[in-house]
Amino acid sequence: MRFTRNTIMATLLLTAIMFVFASGASAHTPPHGTCWRQAQTQPDGEKYPFLIKCRKFVAAHARKHRQEALARKCAATSVAATYDVCLGLVESPMPKWWVTDADFHELIRRESDWNPRAVNSSSGACGLGQFLPCRCFSKVRVQGRCIADYIHGRYGSPARALAHHNVTGWY
Repeated sequence: MRFTRNTIMATLLLTAIMFVFASGASAHTPPHGTCWRQAQTQPDGEKYPFLIKCRKFVAAHARKHRQEALARKCAATSVAATYDVCLGLVESPMPKWWVTDADFHELIRRESDWNPRAVNSSSGACGLGQFLPCRCFSKVRVQGRCIADYIHGRYGSPARALAHHNVTGWY
């Protein structure tokens, strides 16, 4: 019998799938599987302080997984938005639905083309939101907080900020 590359790959894949089912593990078990299983099966965390740590770890892992998924969706929404910039915005206190909102993406594209280090040579405005003066020019996470505070305080939503930008050329 002659083994081709596809035959070998299919055999290896089938072996891996059988191993996962035989061991009782799921394909999406996060790191520290023992901690995960104990946190899921032991009901009384007060008697077992280790379980409290496990539950916190599991919750943090799930939160990070959701943030990464949202950052991937954000980066896929806009041509100019990168995963790293989106992850910084997701980790900021900005409302999470803004990160994938089309109006928000368009506003940031017009202001800085998704470049967190953008500086306007004529006005001196800087960052993703093009702030004057450059008070929020540090990490993307800080810029996200400044953008959220500004848009929420002045316009209430990215849609209203974009509508103002359409009329005046600035927000």
